[in-house]
Amino acid sequence: MRFGLCLVAAVLAAAPTAAFAGELSGSVIDARGLPVAGIEVSLGDRTTLTDGEGVYAFADVATGEARIAVHKANGDVQRAFADVAAEGVTRRDVFLVSKSALSAVLAPPAPEADVDLTETLRLADQMVDEVRGESARWRWNDREA
Repeated sequence: MRFGLCLVAAVLAAAPTAAFAGELSGSVIDARGLPVAGIEVSLGDRTTLTDGEGVYAFADVATGEARIAVHKANGDVQRAFADVAAEGVTRRDVFLVSKSALSAVLAPPAPEADVDLTETLRLADQMVDEVRGESARWRWNDREA
């Protein structure tokens, strides 16, 4: 019996484990720059709802790239990626974009035309900052499925 317990303990100690970073959290913000309450956010097989301030959080998240899925009310899913740090809380805000707006940015109607998104990005940053009162980190390369 004693040998069996020692053997189990040795196997568990030698088994590889995922490195955990702690918490991944952020806000879900709509196209008007307002937080979205009660929207479903998934990370792998785990799901949570945003709170009244549009905030979601996941504990015990593995270090490395994490893929977040935000399930919109119309049934669409918008995906975002976060690089989870080895320590501390990683923050990843998600700015919801409609399929038509995303299509216009990624595939403009006239491919030969130069599309300058500088002003659009500046206004989006300003809109998010005014809602949250601080700088938010988000990227335009989030993908919609």
